[in-house]
Amino acid sequence: MIRNLFAVLLLSLSTLAMAEAKIAILDQNMALFGSEAAKSETEKLKSEYGSDEQRIKKLEAEVNELKTKLETDAVILEAAEQDKIKQTIQERLAERSSLVDKLKQIQSQRQNQFIREYQPVMAKAVKAIVEQQKIDVVVEASSVIYVNETLNITQQVQDEFNKLVKEGK
Repeated sequence: MIRNLFAVLLLSLSTLAMAEAKIAILDQNMALFGSEAAKSETEKLKSEYGSDEQRIKKLEAEVNELKTKLETDAVILEAAEQDKIKQTIQERLAERSSLVDKLKQIQSQRQNQFIREYQPVMAKAVKAIVEQQKIDVVVEASSVIYVNETLNITQQVQDEFNKLVKEGK
């Protein structure tokens, strides 16, 4: 009997504590990758590898042009010439694929490096907002099915993050 009474008392106290807890939602990826620092890193990446992106577009255009030529001129092209065009298409596609893989790998490496570098600053930004707003629990937005937008602190955290990065912290 006393054990049951104690369990009910504990359950009541924990429910009361949860009812008074201030909960907030945070999309940490949005806050981090929507930041000014992330935009700056994206621009650096584009300036460093923009020529590769242009080459990819040029290769795609060449492949489309060659495919069109094969379709429209199939009747008048000799088999050897068709084979040569097909070989050129395969070479262009292989080069394109290689460049795309290279850029994906570089982007992934830079993204991981960015996270490692700025995660401590993000933690400070979250802590600052939690303390300012007296928040008890922060839940990652991807774990939430529905939320009232007034509970979402993503923009405030992103603003604080931008401020901290600008100040050099």
